[in-house]
Amino acid sequence: MIRLFGSICGLIVFSSTILVGLVTGAEPGVLIPRAVQGMLGGVALGLAAGWIGMHIIRDGTVKNDAEEQASHDEKPSAADDHHGDVTVVGG
Repeated sequence: MIRLFGSICGLIVFSSTILVGLVTGAEPGVLIPRAVQGMLGGVALGLAAGWIGMHIIRDGTVKNDAEEQASHDEKPSAADDHHGDVTVVGG
């Protein structure tokens, strides 16, 4: 997912640089190197953003799993009743 996000960001920056260059009438000798530089920068920023996003998602799921396990361990069960009390219902 990290690499996918980086490649998507790089493609968006590359295509937008090409489109802006075509609209403004930039020469191909200037336009292509700028687009490639933008693509590399977009990929780098996308990889960083994807890595941060994955850690945020991973931290959120790991905490939830740990909380579920802790709450499961704390639930009282019939085996925890050591007092021997008997409750008669309805009779």
